[in-house]
Parts: sequence; structure tokens; C-alpha cells
Amino acid sequence: EVLTSFIKDTIDENFLLVGESYGGYLARGILCEMMDKTNGLVLICPVIFPENEDRILPERSIIEKDEKFLNEIYGKYKEEIDGFLKTSVIINEKTYDRYKKEIYSGIKIANMDFIKKLRLNYSFSTNIDKKIKNKFNKPSLFMAGKQDSITGYKQLIGISENYSRGTVAIIDGAGHNIQIEKPKIFEMLIKDWLMATNLI
Repeated sequence: EVLTSFIKDTIDENFLLVGESYGGYLARGILCEMMDKTNGLVLICPVIFPENEDRILPERSIIEKDEKFLNEIYGKYKEEIDGFLKTSVIINEKTYDRYKKEIYSGIKIANMDFIKKLRLNYSFSTNIDKKIKNKFNKPSLFMAGKQDSITGYKQLIGISENYSRGTVAIIDGAGHNIQIEKPKIFEMLIKDWLMATNLI
């Protein structure tokens, strides 16, 4: 309700909706309430089921690891490296630099007290995917890493059937940070989606 109220108060025109991880869960909640204002949807490694025990996850695996680089920086940046290692399957200097700039920079300034409270009431009271089912007919893009052990990929395939104009990409060699680990594929898919929405 807070998010939809904010959008209604600040945005008059139609919009595109993009959500990553838990943001993908929130995006579907917004879509339920504002389907007529949404011209397109992208879900990137989205949370399908808020509770961890309800998720179907692949075993944790590493596709590539630069041991020399990791040994050089681990002691100096242990806190941020631990988060990077938890979500990444391609571990090298290039992916770490992007993680640090694009993800850890936000984690550092996050209001952890608020996040702890949010975790206590993490899910919607209604089945958002049931409410959306077969009702949204605008360009939609769903991306998940085949090696994503945080939110998985199998259940995303299931909900994608609810979208008549949905494109689904399960990307090998990527974990929970597709845009960092597979940037070329990610950018190609986003560009194709933007063209479908007539934005470019």
C-alpha cells in the first residue's frame, strides 16, 4: 500500500515496472493494484516465495573463481567479500568491482532496523500471482540464473505462464547477479524488451 500510494501521488502517466530479488516480489504486488498503468514488466532473479523453506533452490556452485585475486583482498574487505561470495558464481576482479559499486554500496547505507522489521512481515496477505494470472498482456521479461541458490529459477518458470507476452530466460553461468555475471545477455534481453514496449 505504501508503494502504490507513493506511485499514485508522484506519477501521472503510465510506467514500466522493474524489480530485482525481493523487488521482483514487490513489483508483482504493485502490478496487482496498478495493472492498467503498467506498460511492461521485468523481473530479475525475483523472489517467488518469500519464505526460504518454500523455495526450490539448486545446490550452491561456483562456475569460475580467481583464487589469487580472492586471497589478495579477502582479509582487507571481509564483510563485503562475504556477501559477494554468497550470491556470486563468477568470482573475479571484474564481477567484484561491479558488485561493490552496484550492490554493496546500497547495502552499506541500508536501514538495517527497518529491514529487520520488514522481515517480520515479508509477504503479502493475498496470493499475488493468482490475482495476476492471465490478466496482464503487456511485454514482460523474466530472468533467472541457473545457478542462483538464493531465489532459484524453477518457480519463476511456473509463474511466467501467467503472462501472455512473457519472455523467460534461465541463464547458465549466473547466480543472483545476472546483470554483473552475464552483462551481454542481460543487456540484449533488456533492449529487446524496451523495443517491445515501444520505448526505443
